[in-house]
Amino acid sequence: MSLEELQATLGVELSERNLIVTFHPVTLESGSANGQMKSLLNALSAIPDVHSFTTLINADTEGRGIINLIQGDLDGTPKAAAFTSLGQIRHHLLMYYSDGVVGNLSIGLIEAPATLKPTVNIGSRQSGRLRAANVIDCDP
Repeated sequence: MSLEELQATLGVELSERNLIVTFHPVTLESGSANGQMKSLLNALSAIPDVHSFTTLINADTEGRGIINLIQGDLDGTPKAAAFTSLGQIRHHLLMYYSDGVVGNLSIGLIEAPATLKPTVNIGSRQSGRLRAANVIDCDP
């Protein structure tokens, strides 16, 4: 799929700099997901000229609160978009056309290294997994 076809299926145009963002609550850290998501959204908004493509979470604990934060962050923000699901093909293509991955999903540790895209892995959700040189770990 070309960049133009991908943008048409997403209904959003990519900008010059783009990030894929996915952040799920850590089940053993109940009560902290909303605060962690707020910190992530604040950090993303401080990066100039970056378009973020956020995938929403499933029925995880504290998931509804995180979805509400993401959707509230989108109001009036032309440099952010959220999707319930991108599907495997669109997700991989978006990664190909993006500049990096931010969040705490295994895609940042497994698929992103295969594309040589940098990953910022947030928190403990992926602890114990191998990391490639393109992965930077940080606290929420």
